[in-house]
Amino acid sequence: MNASFLKYIVPIKNNLFLFHCYYILQFVILTFFYKELLKQKWVYVILVIVLGIIAFQFIQSPGIFFRYNPLGVTITQGFIVLYSVLFFYKYLQENNEFLIINIGLFFYLLSSILIFASGNLVFNMALITEYGYHLLLNLNNVLYLGLQFLIFVAWWKNYYSKKTIK
Repeated sequence: MNASFLKYIVPIKNNLFLFHCYYILQFVILTFFYKELLKQKWVYVILVIVLGIIAFQFIQSPGIFFRYNPLGVTITQGFIVLYSVLFFYKYLQENNEFLIINIGLFFYLLSSILIFASGNLVFNMALITEYGYHLLLNLNNVLYLGLQFLIFVAWWKNYYSKKTIK
């Protein structure tokens, strides 16, 4: 999600702290979502452990709040991808109303991990130009729009058409 528009509203130079809030909230909300789908209590244990690791990072090094944190992004999105794979495995033979959303989450988060987890490595080694940086961010934005489209399709297929038939 691109929050670069904030520089026009609030005079801040670095809005990276919003990204930390985003990936942590995304992890918490999607963990609860997959807890309901998978019906496994160990999902709560993973939630507590991952949030503990991230909290430990912020306590140990408070300056990381204003820097890019590839470990936090990789851990949170990696577990969501794991939940997604387990959902695929569980509902392999069945048709589930959340299958389309799960497909979108799987592909978006897997590609997002590849884009964001390598962030510091790519930028520190100067392997990418400013154009390449914007290309990667725009690719992530397109994939995010694809996810939103699949969520809309799932909603349309499962909820909208049922209400109009009644």
